[in-house]
This record gives sequence, structure tokens and C-alpha cells, in this order.
Amino acid sequence: MKIAMLGYGIEGKSVVLYFLQHGVVKNNITVLDQKSVEGLPEGVEGKIVKEFADVDLSDYDMVFRTPTVLPEKIRTSRDNVTSVSEYFFEKCPVKIFGVTATKGKGTMSTILATILGANGRKVWLVGNIGVSALDILDEIGPNDLVVYELGVSQARDMKVSPQVAVVGTIAADHLDLLGTFEKYIDAKKNIARYQKPEDTVVFYGKNKYSREIAETSPAKNHIEFPSDSGAHVEDGWFCYGAEKICEVSELKLPGWHNIENALAAISAAWGYVTVEEIKKGISEMRGLPHRIELVRELEGVRYYDDNFSSATPATEVAVKAFDGPVILIGGGFDRGLDYKEFTEYLKKQENLKKVLLIGQIKDRLADGLGGLSEQFETLEDAVMRAKELAVEGDVVLMSPGAASFDMFKNFEDRGEQFQRIVRVL
Repeated sequence: MKIAMLGYGIEGKSVVLYFLQHGVVKNNITVLDQKSVEGLPEGVEGKIVKEFADVDLSDYDMVFRTPTVLPEKIRTSRDNVTSVSEYFFEKCPVKIFGVTATKGKGTMSTILATILGANGRKVWLVGNIGVSALDILDEIGPNDLVVYELGVSQARDMKVSPQVAVVGTIAADHLDLLGTFEKYIDAKKNIARYQKPEDTVVFYGKNKYSREIAETSPAKNHIEFPSDSGAHVEDGWFCYGAEKICEVSELKLPGWHNIENALAAISAAWGYVTVEEIKKGISEMRGLPHRIELVRELEGVRYYDDNFSSATPATEVAVKAFDGPVILIGGGFDRGLDYKEFTEYLKKQENLKKVLLIGQIKDRLADGLGGLSEQFETLEDAVMRAKELAVEGDVVLMSPGAASFDMFKNFEDRGEQFQRIVRVL
């Protein structure tokens, strides 16, 4: 068997190691990358290419692409292109709960995994959340479950869907890669498109695009949330139908969006665990790094890191999560989106005191925000200005609403730099 691996990041390294461990000889594996192929196992061939389309890959039995490699940029005369996600879905021996949304899918996936594992069952949390699924494929036991966070770049050319598909809020994103919102929606539909009649799709009923994706599924079991007959909040309690589960205060994550993330997880887990196990999972859930993460409180001011926010809907949700005054730090890489609706939304938020802007899109955002905004060349300058403006009871929230690639390596690097600056204030 001859294998080509396009891209040598987390998933690329995982593919190479997996197939070496499964008997594929080293000289039958080729890695192609546009930046670096350093650190390859001895005997594995590595090539630096300007464009993947420059190389004819028809001679390979399997061509794996990482999420950042676009399928239309791959040149082959055979149907030999796949991905870690597709390969894993085909080979996984147990039930997969697939989760997608424009924003919030990481938290949704983690709440779901925590609930499903509350009875001690082994639950594997993989995918877009940062763990390559091939790393754990051989370790999955017959009684285990898998929760797979599925991003649009992973889903776009898949021809297999999870047994339980969970679809949260869908909004415009990644238009720089996909071109149109219609193509983005179509790629997302793959989480449900190839389901079987005995499968389940869970969808957010308040979002028409989530509903549209669910309607793609041939599964007979369609579960809407929130719903009076399903998961919903009533009188401060999480409920499923007429059954009370636990008080909403048991969930220690701020914001109504996280309550809705919990409702999605409850909907997907219902029937697999008991009410007590759902309650236990919710109470044990803690926030993910860089997702509205409290960094510190200084002189009565709380500083939050929401640097996972790489699109405007996530920032809108983050601002809405706080009742008190918010000083927002935002801006970043320009994906060519229209920011008019975003800036109009921010101007209507009565709790928003100031928006401090950095990055490529700061000028465009400032045009829409007017006197509500100030611009800065560095993140440190923005944080120092936030400290000057903040008074006791305020929240300083870094929720960029844009990708990080203009000034930082990735969103983790951006968040870590923010936290370092805040901790030495």
C-alpha cells in the first residue's frame, strides 16, 4: 500500500505513525508539506511543495489531507483522497457522537463527553478539539463511546456520518476557504447527510441553518433543543420533558450560550445515561482553555480570555454572557467578511463600555464603531488601556471575533500572550 500525507501537523504526524505501526513500510509513505517536513521517521520520504496541485497523486492508494488542505487543490485521477475523520468514522468499532457548530462545538463536545462518562464509562473526546482520532483508534474498547468535534474543514468531503449527529448554532464563517455561505452549509451537512434510518440527529431549533442541516439526515429520530418535550430550562432547572434534572446553577460556565450547549449535550446523551449521571456530568464540567476563561481578578476587575473566538458570532455570544460593564479587546486577521452587522450589534449592547481594537481588521471595525472604539498596534498596549479604563465591577474580555494569523501563531498563542500580560499587571 502506498500512502501520501498532505500536511505534516498534528494529524499528519498521527497518520504516519499509525500506518507505520500497522505494517506499511516506510518507503511507501510520502509526506508533502508547503512549509516543513522536519522530524519525519527515518525512511519516510518528505517533499516541500509550492502547491499540492503541482503533484499528481494518482499512483497512491490513499491520499490523506489535513483539514487545512482543500480537496479541490489535490490532483489525482482516482477516488483515493480521504482524511483522518473519514477514515476514523469508517473504522471506529463503537458509536460516535459527532458535534458541529460555527462556535461552541468544543464546549458542547466536552459537556457531552463529561455526561456520557459520568458513570465511569470510557469516553474518547477527539477531532477538532486537538486530539487526532487515529491516536486512539486501536485503544477503543467494545463498551466505549466516542465524541468527535467536527469542524467544517474536516467534514467538507466526508462520505460517512456519525450515529448521533449534534448540530448547534450555524453562522457565516470560513468564507475565505469556502467562498460562499451556501458552500459552508453544504459542507456542514455531511455530519447528517450519510446517516442511517436508525441513527439520531440533534439540532438547535432556533437556528434555521441548524434545522436545514438536520433535515438532510435520513435518520428517523430528530431531536430539537430547546423543546418542551425534550431538553429545556424551566424555573431555573434543566429539564427533559416533565422530568427535572438539576438546577441551572450546577453548570459553572457563564452565559446563556453555555446553558444551550448543555441542552444540546443533554439531548444527545438522553437514553444513554441516567438523570443522576447527567446531573453529575453537568456539575463536574469546567470551562475549556481560551473559552471565556477567567484569568484573574485585579482590583475588582475580572479579566477573561476568549481567544478561541475567531468569528464574530462567538464574540457576540461572549459579550452577551455578562450582565455588567464590559471592555472588549477584539480584532485580528481579515477574512474578507462584511462586519457591518457585527459593529451594529456591538453598538446596541448597553453593557459595552469600550472596544479596543488590534490586528488587520481594526480600521474596518473602527469605521463601524466610531467613538466606541480605540485602536492599538500591540496587544500589550490594548491591555494596558483596558486597565486604565476599568473600574471595580467591570469585565475586561478579550474575544477577538477574528482569526489570529496576522499577529500570532494560532489562537492558543494569542490567548497565552494575553494571559501573560494580564498576570503581570
